[in-house]
Amino acid sequence: MTFLAIVLLTTGANAQSTEQFYYNPKLSQVENSVVKNQLANSLRSPYFSEEKEFYGKPQNVLVFDNRFELTFKKYHKTIYFSDILDPIRVTVTHSELTAATVTYYYSIRFGDYLFSWPTGNPSNASIEKLADYLFFFQYPLIVQRYDSLIANFKPLAAQSRALKVKPSISEEQRKFIVQANVLTEQKMYENAIKLYNKVLEIDQTAYPAAYSNLALLSAQIQDFQAAIYHMKKYLLLEPEAPDARSSQDKIYEWEIMMQK
Repeated sequence: MTFLAIVLLTTGANAQSTEQFYYNPKLSQVENSVVKNQLANSLRSPYFSEEKEFYGKPQNVLVFDNRFELTFKKYHKTIYFSDILDPIRVTVTHSELTAATVTYYYSIRFGDYLFSWPTGNPSNASIEKLADYLFFFQYPLIVQRYDSLIANFKPLAAQSRALKVKPSISEEQRKFIVQANVLTEQKMYENAIKLYNKVLEIDQTAYPAAYSNLALLSAQIQDFQAAIYHMKKYLLLEPEAPDARSSQDKIYEWEIMMQK
C-alpha cells in the first residue's frame, strides 16, 4: 500500500476521497544538462513509494543520462528512465473530512512508482515541473519504442490492405466493442481502452476502427504519445479512409499539445 493511501485511510472512517487527473506533462525545450539539475532538485521534495513499499523522502539524489538514484536512510533506489515508460499521471485527491473541511493530496504516478505530497499543499508549479522533467527523459524512449512497434506493424498492415476479402469481426470482438462504446459514453475512458485492447488481442486487423477509437480515447486521458501511435496504425490499415485527412490532422494537433 502506498503512503498516499495510508494517509487517506488515517483521515477517518467517514472521509470521502475522490482522485482526478489535473495536469498533463509538457515537453521542456531546454538542454539535457539543465533538466538533469532541475530534476535532481525537484526529486528532493516529495515522498517516494513503490507498489507496497514506502521509502520516504530521499536524503540524496543523483541524476544521470539514463537513470536517477535516490538514497534513503535504509535504502538505495536506482530507477532507469527506460523502466518508466508508462504514462505519467499527475493527480489531486480531494479528501472530504467534513462538509467544511477538504484536504488535498497531490501525487505523480508512473507505473509502479509514486511521488506524493501527503502533508501541506505544495505549489502546483513544483508538482508540474517535476512531471515535466520526468517526461523530458521519458519522451524520446517512448518515441523509440512506438517507432519500433510501428515498423513491426507495417508488414501486417500491408498484408491486410492487399486482402480482397476483409476478415469479419468475431462475436467476442463485437461484445468488447459494444461494451467499450458504453464505457466511452460514460466517460470511463481508461476502462474503454482496456476493452479495445482486448479487441486487438483477438485480431489486429479485423477492426481497424479500434485503432482510431484507441487514439481518441488516449487523447481524452491526455496520453498524446499513445494517441499518435494508435492513429498511425489506423492510417497504415486504412490510408484511403474517408476520415484519413482528419485523422492525420489529429496527429499534428496532438504533437503540439505535448509542448503546451
